[in-house]
Amino acid sequence: MKKLVTEFNTAHAGNGARASIDMNINTLAEITGDSDFNGIRSMLKSLLQSIEELNEFNKVLIDRSLKYVRNNINFLNLHGVNPTASKTGVFLAREA
Repeated sequence: MKKLVTEFNTAHAGNGARASIDMNINTLAEITGDSDFNGIRSMLKSLLQSIEELNEFNKVLIDRSLKYVRNNINFLNLHGVNPTASKTGVFLAREA
């Protein structure tokens, strides 16, 4: 897109026109007369909406997971088990 705007600027530099790099897809469709930009715009908006929906769903999953972990830690603490304390383990090896 940046290349297209640069080419547009070069082509219209003689009459003082200067396009912004922040040009949107609708403006590109109008300037170029290419209706494919409108289809691309629709697809991008749909993709953005899907990503936002997935982000909200993931947020709910994370919140529920955190609540589950906190509840389990509290349960273990109530029964005298401290799951956050570091413990030393035993390494068992089987000799051949």
